[in-house]
Amino acid sequence: MIKPSISILLFSAAATLLGSLAPAVRAADPQAPVASAYAEIQTIAREAADADAMAGPIDAVLTELVDYGAFAKRTLKSRWKGLSARQKKRFQRAFKALILRTYARRFKHGSTFEVSWRGTPRYLDDAKQLAEVRSTVTGKKAAADVDYLMVSSPKGWKAHDIIVDEVSMARNWRKQFKRILDEKGFDELVRRIEKKSKR
Repeated sequence: MIKPSISILLFSAAATLLGSLAPAVRAADPQAPVASAYAEIQTIAREAADADAMAGPIDAVLTELVDYGAFAKRTLKSRWKGLSARQKKRFQRAFKALILRTYARRFKHGSTFEVSWRGTPRYLDDAKQLAEVRSTVTGKKAAADVDYLMVSSPKGWKAHDIIVDEVSMARNWRKQFKRILDEKGFDELVRRIEKKSKR
């Protein structure tokens, strides 16, 4: 069974930003798309009638924020090269559904959160094409550090990984996926991901 590895507030991480924070972030800043996602999901959570009504809008917001292809590649790492084009497409589709499902079920309609930034974005290369955006998301009962590995692309800054309380989702899923690939193979891995994403 594939287990969601961390107790993720996840897009608790995403359900948060006070609308007043977003305009203060420059469009070229890697923090901008994260701030925008927080603001949008907070509005979705506030206005949704129930959890089901949140799924589609949250999907649209995360699709703008996350590069799922790069996220999938980062998660499988060396195994990615060995997949056929058809297998890559199939894995990416299943993986995206799993991430969305994991995130969306942690949202509560009507919930509110606060977001604070732990400093300015930290650039990880000299060309400033790779950056870490660090935030802390606080709800009524818990708080979590939620950080984003952002990469500059022709479509703007996109998240390639999300780190919750210092645990990388890509690395965390990688361990689980590697075990299943080694023991059961690719088809079984995708079958389990697809099954998990429908629960």
